[in-house]
Amino acid sequence: GHDFPNVSLIGVISADTALHIPDFRAAERTFDLLTQVAGRAGRGDIPGKVLVQTYVPHHYSIQSAKDHDYHEFYSKEIVLRKELGMPPYTHLIKVVVAGRVEKEVVRQILGFSKSLSTLSGGEMFKVLGPAPCLISKERGLFRWNLYFKGPAIERMIPILKKAVADFKKVKTTFAFDVDPQ
Repeated sequence: GHDFPNVSLIGVISADTALHIPDFRAAERTFDLLTQVAGRAGRGDIPGKVLVQTYVPHHYSIQSAKDHDYHEFYSKEIVLRKELGMPPYTHLIKVVVAGRVEKEVVRQILGFSKSLSTLSGGEMFKVLGPAPCLISKERGLFRWNLYFKGPAIERMIPILKKAVADFKKVKTTFAFDVDPQ
């Protein structure tokens, strides 16, 4: 990490903003960011102080960061991930469809989602979404995404390949991210 000499006070404004991002890792990212930034104060001879402004001070990621307690954070986070069937208990493949005409992007991703759901069938695999990407328009391209969720990448890839082979892309691009970070 960076060492900034003589830093004795760190202020974090709206520390909970990242908790509201639609990402199952939001609490982990918040904990990590607060822990990292707090570690920059008081490294020298001057004692350090960290002030955190938040609307959810009792959230476990904020409390665990305040107490520098990774084990407490992990014990709460891992229970939630197991209950929700999120990594590390399952795998995700993110599919992003992009194109210049939003109507066509939406049509394509809805069709792909239906095709993927039909091919995967059963309770073992799920299609989450589609929805606009967090940054829904970038460099003139409209972007929508969905997540394909399942127990093993080795079983998911053939289903995804079949869906892609059966699908006719029109004026759009498809991008895939296996176990996105």
